[in-house]
Amino acid sequence: MIFYHQNAFLGDFIENIIHNNGWNVLFFYAHCHQIHLQTLWYNRNMSVFRFICPIEIRYSDLDPQWHVNHARFISYLEQARFRYVMDLGLFDGRSFLDFQFIIADLHIAYLAPIHAGRPVYVAMRVTRLGNKSLDITYRIEDETGEQVFATAETVMVIYDYRTQQTRPISDLWREKISAFEGIPPGPTPKDKKA
Repeated sequence: MIFYHQNAFLGDFIENIIHNNGWNVLFFYAHCHQIHLQTLWYNRNMSVFRFICPIEIRYSDLDPQWHVNHARFISYLEQARFRYVMDLGLFDGRSFLDFQFIIADLHIAYLAPIHAGRPVYVAMRVTRLGNKSLDITYRIEDETGEQVFATAETVMVIYDYRTQQTRPISDLWREKISAFEGIPPGPTPKDKKA
């Protein structure tokens, strides 16, 4: 499992480490211009999720029962989406007017409470690229991937905050997301006109 990083050489280097050493899973993520490596000794189905975002549980996330409030689960999904577009080079983080997502639909199934002190990760993947929208599937899980706290799905619409109108997914987004996820790039230009 490899977290996407803009440095292709580094990605190839990490992939070679995995193959040459027989490690089941290795992931890295960018944070504050540093790269953190962590080896995980479990098997996770990478045909499903190629992007996993670590989440730090904060004191303010907790209920009086000492578990994560249900509303924070949705914030964790948002945090993973933000990291995804940043790591794929689809958003530079400078102006939220350029952050092109808006939620059209959200479904979440709460499966287990998250207690304070548990390592938590959001696994996510884009499953469909439409004309103006894309579907994302998520799992909020522990470090092994065996304990699933929630599953979710969102339909995200590409939205221009300056004009306050939806717009088609750009060719750059299609190219990068379809290459990363291994999914079709979505409607062809002919389909877009129809």
